[in-house]
Amino acid sequence: MENNEYRVNYKLCENVVFPSKQGMKRYLAKESEIWSPFLEHVRDHLKPDLTTDYGRRTSNAEQLANAFEGLLNRLDDRTAFNRATGNYGHSVILPPPSDSLEGMLILGLFDSDMAADALAAYIYFIAINTDAKYQRDDAIDILVQKGKALVGAAPIVKALPYSRVSTSKMAGAVRTADNHVKSLADEVGAAQEINANHVLELQAQLDDQKKQARRVNDTILRLNRRRDRSHKLWVKVTNKLVEERFEEARKKVRSFELKSLQAEEARVAEFERLQSLFMTQLRLRAPVKLWEARETKHSKNSKSAMTKFLVAGGIAVGFGLLVPFFFGDYIASSFLQIVCTTPASDGVPAQGCEQVFSAKGPITITGLLLVMSILMWVARLQYRIHLSERHLALDASEKKAFAESYLAMKEGKDVSSESEAIVLASLFRPTQDGIIRDDESGMDLSAVSLMARQFSRNG
Repeated sequence: MENNEYRVNYKLCENVVFPSKQGMKRYLAKESEIWSPFLEHVRDHLKPDLTTDYGRRTSNAEQLANAFEGLLNRLDDRTAFNRATGNYGHSVILPPPSDSLEGMLILGLFDSDMAADALAAYIYFIAINTDAKYQRDDAIDILVQKGKALVGAAPIVKALPYSRVSTSKMAGAVRTADNHVKSLADEVGAAQEINANHVLELQAQLDDQKKQARRVNDTILRLNRRRDRSHKLWVKVTNKLVEERFEEARKKVRSFELKSLQAEEARVAEFERLQSLFMTQLRLRAPVKLWEARETKHSKNSKSAMTKFLVAGGIAVGFGLLVPFFFGDYIASSFLQIVCTTPASDGVPAQGCEQVFSAKGPITITGLLLVMSILMWVARLQYRIHLSERHLALDASEKKAFAESYLAMKEGKDVSSESEAIVLASLFRPTQDGIIRDDESGMDLSAVSLMARQFSRNG
């Protein structure tokens, strides 16, 4: 068996083979339609199950009746289809082909109201093709024996002459046909008489319709003449109305053109104004961003310097208050030192002791003054930085506000070139740092001041 063929194998009749799926599908659909009434009878009247394939499978009436549906569902897989319809072990059991001797026998018996004989012949065909297993004298065996006799007699019936079997039926059919011919002849004569009457009536109707056609033709001619007159009048009135409407349209078009020119001039002027404003914004956008960034930076630096000033001032005040409180006695006693000629030893007090001036006290005071001077200098420096950064932040904020105000005025109305030059000169004037200069004419003998002056000279 070739792999590209769809094949249904039988033992008692010729096998069915198609090279394509579509051919097998059409064959199965046609066979299903032919066998459907008989398979319904099998579903309703076959009670015992049929043991097939040497007892390995059991098929009931429902499975036999649904054989064609089972094969149609396997058409997409050729291998499964051919395996299901093989000689041995096939799971789908089909009735014989309808054009085979067995098939014609079964269908002929069923159509002749011999359904029991048709069922026996069908069971015999299925049992032989599937190697059915059954007991002697059981229901299946009885059907198989009866079907075997019917299938065996089928070739004999096929060989009998047709005239010997159905002569009487043919004679009855001939008589029935003669009766039908006579009846048809009578009906044809009556129909011819009716047709003659219809011809006379139709001739009278035709003459009447010709008269009516002439009257309709005269009426149409009158209506056409009236329509021509009305059409000429309508054309004259329409032409006049069209001329009037065209004149109104020309006036409206001229008015629309004037309004369009005025609107175009207004749009051009507005565009030029917006273009000038846009160019001004382009010139001032970067400075505004710069001054805004500087304002933020200087404000931050100003707050930081103020914080450092407060911290330094607090440390200086705390140093000035806490050092005398905790170390005042020590500092006061550091100016004098007790010196004894004989130091004390083993319970003997020191002798020849006197107070002598000590350099430790002035050095301690000098160190404290130096620390205080540095703290005050740091605090003063942070305060000056705070004032300078605050001044610079205010200046940047002023310039930013000035530029935004100028842009607002520019958007509202035009600004002359002289006014614009003044505004730009004010915007881009040099920025003062705001640092307060010390008055160096006085005398400042603090250590920090002396160090700062020395550093400034070296710088």
